[in-house]
Amino acid sequence: MNNIIIHISDLHITDKSERYEEKNKYTYLVNDEEVCYSFFDSLINSIKKYNCKERYLIITGDITNIAEKVEFEQALISIKQLIEGLKIKKQNILLIPGDHEVHRRSILNALDLPENDGKQGFSLNEVKYKNFQTLYKDIKGVDFDYERIIFDSIQVGKLLILGVNSNDKVGQKGANGFIQLQKFDKEIQLIIDKHPDKEVLLAFHHNISGTYEDKRTGQWDKNNRKDLFPYLLKHNVKCVFHGNEHTPKSELDSSGIYLSDSGALAGIDPPGSYKIYEVELENDSIILRNKIFQLRKINGIPESNFGDWITILPKEISVELDYFEIYKARTNTAEETIDLPLSIDGDTEVIEEIKNESNPVFYAKESIQNKLYDIIRDKKLYYSGHFHWSESSRSHNWIDIAKLLECKDDLYFAKSVIVDVIETFSLNKDCDLIIGLGAEGNILATKASIKFPIPYTSLPYSYRYGESHTYETKLNFNNDKGDFKTVIIITDVVNDGKTIRRLIADNEKDFFQKVDKVIVISLFYTGHENINIDILNHKKLPETHDRKNDFKVDIIEFYAVKSLRVEKCPYGSNYKEECFIYKDDLSCVNLFYDEGV
Repeated sequence: MNNIIIHISDLHITDKSERYEEKNKYTYLVNDEEVCYSFFDSLINSIKKYNCKERYLIITGDITNIAEKVEFEQALISIKQLIEGLKIKKQNILLIPGDHEVHRRSILNALDLPENDGKQGFSLNEVKYKNFQTLYKDIKGVDFDYERIIFDSIQVGKLLILGVNSNDKVGQKGANGFIQLQKFDKEIQLIIDKHPDKEVLLAFHHNISGTYEDKRTGQWDKNNRKDLFPYLLKHNVKCVFHGNEHTPKSELDSSGIYLSDSGALAGIDPPGSYKIYEVELENDSIILRNKIFQLRKINGIPESNFGDWITILPKEISVELDYFEIYKARTNTAEETIDLPLSIDGDTEVIEEIKNESNPVFYAKESIQNKLYDIIRDKKLYYSGHFHWSESSRSHNWIDIAKLLECKDDLYFAKSVIVDVIETFSLNKDCDLIIGLGAEGNILATKASIKFPIPYTSLPYSYRYGESHTYETKLNFNNDKGDFKTVIIITDVVNDGKTIRRLIADNEKDFFQKVDKVIVISLFYTGHENINIDILNHKKLPETHDRKNDFKVDIIEFYAVKSLRVEKCPYGSNYKEECFIYKDDLSCVNLFYDEGV
């Protein structure tokens, strides 16, 4: 049996007396002990059906409706019923405040006091959290530390889930999510330093992406959100649990971070929902299985006052993922892969995969390599034809990377793989500059450029400098003093490496003269040599290679995710006269770049 994380949010327990405000008509929960007892008894019985070793609970805010004392009193009774019924230890609970836990009436009264003259309502933390503080201490046994952004944490095996307060700008008026980023950066770094072996996840209230709203940024301050993601990437945050949108959803954000909303627990419209994340350990890898539960009324007639808790499969909801891959175990050994057939327009093409040598250095994560291959195969992105990219680059086949990057999910995956290569070999450790080479390379490098605090730029392919505007070919970094010793170049496909060598020895010769090492990372290697770290160097080129028309560069380390052999044009430098397909325009001849029109 696995551990489970129970995620509930947006209970909105409302005062039925309407003494201060109209009661919330979209929640089943009112300050009525009988009603709430029945609701939570049903919830407890639903969760108990799920066998587990140990239960953990995350409540991501909006527990009450307007933060009145009577609402918190009922919240205390109901949450205690839940944790006692499920035998959840207090150290296994994250109790997150939402904007509805801010007592706005108290803030308004406090603003009239002389000592608060000139202060902003959202800064009066002691006042705005006074009722939530009582609930928090009764549940957790300690005071709620409103001066910290990261105020609590729970550990689920190798997972460290941090409780984050996103109410910084919420006062007597409503406000979007916001946190002080420098303070957050310092707090999370201190925690990570104490737990270097943990995978970091966050839990807060406000949603940082919108699925059902009219804006992608969700209910988070737009500028603060833009600057928040680099910090999440910097600290390798894998997943964020949140609430606020009242509808269950999960996604893999473009940054590569999983986002999951449990929906509103006691919602009437949309219907109530909660989630269970089953923590699976497979070969030291960590996966969260995403289980969604929703209140449903069978034929419009509920068997209880609220309906029945029904398990919803993620595939039934277009905005839900089956699982979140939090950690994938790394291996240092590679197995030979099997040649796979590729069906194109009813015909069968075979992409011959490179067999690795016994002890080379290369990227060897079979599941990732197979997934990348599957994208090419399933979407038929391996084309047949006579491709003339340049005088020195001609082939009978071609992988269409641009089409791969058009799909959002494939793009997220490809960018994350590039980052994984860097992390697997710690290539960022002594790196001084990252270059995204070509349009595709620039796109692939974007996540790495955010995640790693290293200067970044992009350049066109070396044989396309003449087609690019002058400012696009400017490296904009001066290396006269040799400050840049190690440079990473990220690109999509590498064949024999001449494009890279030309960039180093010709196009950007002045800059690279004082560079000691160039690390090239590509999605695919399509050459015919056995994959290894040094195969792109001039001295390692095969005897049949035209060295006279190449560039003598021997400072390259090479890492490719997947090796796929692409058939080269068999004709030599006289191909224009010798290749009858080219000469007589037989079949499909694709002219590109310096031969194109």
